[in-house]
Amino acid sequence: MAGLSLGVGAYGAGSLPTAANSPTGTTIGQKAFGITAGQPAAGPRTAGYGTMIAGAAGALLLAWLWWTLPR
Repeated sequence: MAGLSLGVGAYGAGSLPTAANSPTGTTIGQKAFGITAGQPAAGPRTAGYGTMIAGAAGALLLAWLWWTLPR
């Protein structure tokens, strides 16, 4: 799990967490999760269309199964 070996606190390696606005050192978030100031690149804008089509196709498949299976 992330953050278990940060080495901070009374039983850590003796390093204290630095402030988020400090120009030197890394913060707890950066050490644990690799959080940076930049925004990661997003996927294509059409990814939502594929998600909606897959959901609608799944719903249509379930409806077709419901009406075609013998009762």
